[in-house]
Amino acid sequence: MRKAGARCSSLVVLSLVFVAATGLSAQPPTDDRAIEASLRHLRQTVAPQRNGADLIALFSLRQLRDQSLRPFFYQLAQRGEPLVRVHAILGLGEIDQAGHVDPWLITQLESPAGRYSAIANALEMDLLDTERINQMLADDELEARPRVILLADLISKGEPADQQAVARLVASSNRSVAGLAACLLAQIGDISALSSYQEQLQALPQRDRNRYAVDLLHAIGNYRLTAALDLVENLLAAPGASDEVVRAGLATMLVLDPPRGVTLLKRYLTNDTSYSRYVRCALLLLEAGSDVPASAYDSLPTDDELLGRMARAGRAVSSGADASQPLIDLLSLGHARASRWAVVAAGQLDTAQATLVYEYLISAVDGDRRGRDERAELAMIATARLFEINPQAAIDKLVQADDDSLTQEAILLGLFDSRARSAGEAARRVKRIGYGRADSMALILIAKHADRLTNRELQDLGVIASGGRVSAVLQAQAGWLYLKHAGQLEQTLAMIFADP
Repeated sequence: MRKAGARCSSLVVLSLVFVAATGLSAQPPTDDRAIEASLRHLRQTVAPQRNGADLIALFSLRQLRDQSLRPFFYQLAQRGEPLVRVHAILGLGEIDQAGHVDPWLITQLESPAGRYSAIANALEMDLLDTERINQMLADDELEARPRVILLADLISKGEPADQQAVARLVASSNRSVAGLAACLLAQIGDISALSSYQEQLQALPQRDRNRYAVDLLHAIGNYRLTAALDLVENLLAAPGASDEVVRAGLATMLVLDPPRGVTLLKRYLTNDTSYSRYVRCALLLLEAGSDVPASAYDSLPTDDELLGRMARAGRAVSSGADASQPLIDLLSLGHARASRWAVVAAGQLDTAQATLVYEYLISAVDGDRRGRDERAELAMIATARLFEINPQAAIDKLVQADDDSLTQEAILLGLFDSRARSAGEAARRVKRIGYGRADSMALILIAKHADRLTNRELQDLGVIASGGRVSAVLQAQAGWLYLKHAGQLEQTLAMIFADP
């Protein structure tokens, strides 16, 4: 834990950064209505809202990844509701130059659920490195739930972990903690606790056994605990194992030991060859990734359009062949879960192949009304990934999109995820002639990356913050960016966090 003096030094640094950030972007006098509207968006984050508007606004501000948010997040991280504080702590980690959350801020959360949520999310987002994990583990007051996932993260990465600390958690009254700890202990060489835990599971009522088994199977897969694979197979074969347990077990086995997993999946298919089970098995094979042998897809029927295209796409990815067209063929069917897998799989292809897949997704937005929103969401993800690997191709798609079309909006939303200043320059390619959604999105994107705005751009941004035709998420961003470019952040934060 850091010393009090270090905390004071941090406050001084933050105030200096804040003054520098606001001083550089001062602009001419602004519209009081726009300031008030922007202030209203920020106040929502400080006071809990029944409709969840506070968390929506916080999520929106985090997406900006803007260094000027540091003083705002720092204040929020130490006051208010637990979920608000967790969002603020994660937001600070996302804009930290080293990409780390501050363990001290997590320890200041009074709620055990809040501490667990902050740690679990920070680990998932890779915002905690080994040094900070060990720093948190050294806190004797840390509860068992966050402690076991911190240890699991270390062990899954091959980092040294305190074996005695893991062994103590096996005796936890929380069955989920005890089960994960037993698997961790097996992973570092002691399998005795795992056998004992399996006996405890078997003694539980069937409903409880299945519930704990699902959680444990997901954890084994997430942390790649290969020493627990015999337990996985035993849980799959247990009498009364629910469908959820079987699917979780097969998914885990396919990821950690593909040949063994394929054998178990074929056995699962022999008991029931219904169409729905074939589809579920096909999805399990696809989602297990490229380590699944291409021959595994031979178990699927070839005369069905969906299953056939799943099999062709899976074989192409597993064999390292050009998978762009098989993925496009699968995406064209509009199967939601298969489409989400295809977008992830495209990230494993080389730039030329991935570009073809992403361009297809962007081009497919407009068309039949059925499924249009889902296609727009996939296009947004595709744009973000395309801009990372082939920025010019993403810009070309933006230029070619019809003005005010859903495609244009999806592309702009995809660009919001980028930290590159060139995303703002790309947005300037949009012909802004009013306050439509696409025009407003483009201006917010420009404001996100620009050092300064013209007087007209600042005025237009104020109109958007005051009630433009964009979502609540983007309106909150418009409000912050308006105050930033207007040089009003210092006064605004003083008003928001003033003592009552």
